[in-house]
Formats: sequence, structure tokens, C-alpha cells
Amino acid sequence: MHGFIEELQQYHHEKAGHLHALQDYSVRLVEVADTRKDELTELFDPFRGVSETAHHRNEELILLHLRTTDAPIHRKVNEISADHAAFERILSQLMRMIVDESVSHGELSDALQNFVTVYHDHASSEENIFFPIADEYMTERTWRAVRDDWMSGPFERASVR
Repeated sequence: MHGFIEELQQYHHEKAGHLHALQDYSVRLVEVADTRKDELTELFDPFRGVSETAHHRNEELILLHLRTTDAPIHRKVNEISADHAAFERILSQLMRMIVDESVSHGELSDALQNFVTVYHDHASSEENIFFPIADEYMTERTWRAVRDDWMSGPFERASVR
């Protein structure tokens, strides 16, 4: 795999640990008392901010350049940008739910489990469909164009975590 893809995969690997922590917390949520705001906010920190935005931007740069090739674009690949925008909306909704004391532990637990499932499915599609297609169809010239865009954007690399 190309080095950029390997970097994105490493980021996904790190996120898997955070997803696992969210999953564990959602299962325990019914037993947890008033600490949910602080604990959940901390658990969601890795999914917000510069590193997440940079990671998604860099994936979309690869997608942009992949579309200039003869690669067959799978339906899941076409959904990547929409998924990234949806994550921002889902996270905003979850953060509101976390502080809203009228939201039951069960409702919040279901929302957390849904987030984990959606995020995991998205990353799995990238790992198993998008990245292999990009690796197969993108030439070294295309990768140089990705590198130029990647390095010139508002974020230097996804690894600025």
C-alpha cells in the first residue's frame, strides 16, 4: 500500500481503540450515575478537532484524485464525503444528548452504540474498498498530486494528532 494509505490506516487503527472504549461505556451506561457528561466528552475528544478534520480532508483528497483515474468507483466510495459530513452532525447531536439530563441512559446508550457501528462500518468500507481501489488505480504521478495537495492544505498531514 502507498504510504499515505498506510498513514490513514494507522489513524483508523488508533480510532478502533477509541470506538472500543465508547462501546464499553455504552454497555455500562445504565450503571453509571452523574459522571456521564465528563466521561463521554472525554471519550469523544478523539473524534473531534483538527486530527479528525485533517484525516477526513486527506481521505477526500485521495478520493478527488482517484476520480481522475479509470478506477471503478464503488457506491461506498461515493458515500465517503457524505459520511464525513454526517459524522459532524451525529457528534453534535450526541454532545447535546450527553448534557441533556432528560435523555435517558438507555437512549444515550443506543445513540452511542449507533455511532460506534456507523463509524466502524465507514472505516471498514474505506479499509476494504476505497484504499485498495486507490492503491491499485492511482499512479505515482497521481500520488504526487495528492502529496502536493495534502501538504499545502490547512492541515499538514493526518498525523498532526
